[in-house]
Amino acid sequence: MTADEVSGILFTLVLVLSCDVTYSNQLPCKVNKVVGLKSQLQDFLHLFEMLLSMEQWMSLDDYPKVQFKPTIEHGGKYYSPSEYAMRKCMEQFKKTINQTKGNGAKLPKVHTAIHIPLRIEEIGSPKNSDTGPPESLHKIFVKKTALRTQKRADSINQQTATRYYENHIVDTAHSCLYDTIVEDAAA
Repeated sequence: MTADEVSGILFTLVLVLSCDVTYSNQLPCKVNKVVGLKSQLQDFLHLFEMLLSMEQWMSLDDYPKVQFKPTIEHGGKYYSPSEYAMRKCMEQFKKTINQTKGNGAKLPKVHTAIHIPLRIEEIGSPKNSDTGPPESLHKIFVKKTALRTQKRADSINQQTATRYYENHIVDTAHSCLYDTIVEDAAA
């Protein structure tokens, strides 16, 4: 699935969840469960609409400066309209997903999204950035290195770090030797 397909899937879900058929009494549930289901479906519908709006906003070429001026007061702090909208989207995400296992919704990616408007104000449209090179380095430095471990859950992080360190030492030694050989050949 590509990133373009995700938008289409979200849009399809928004359309489906917007239909009255979704809330039909023909669902094999008791009435009180249907009411709870309607509330959950409304939460998901609202989240998907917000995510689609956020994606559309982030694909703009240029942003008016007024979107970054702190004008909205909330909880004693002032936020720019873009930052406030992003915070509301992440709050809706946490409320809707309601992950209780692991770290819950305290995920770095959720928190990082709150800072997107600030980064857009600083460096411009996300359309002008490319995360490809760092992502491809992840394959080399982490994934390939992790393949040379015992893959035990309790020690894989330590073993991966050790393999990475060993690779770094070997690469550094190789570079030093190669530079020496090249200098000797040139002399």
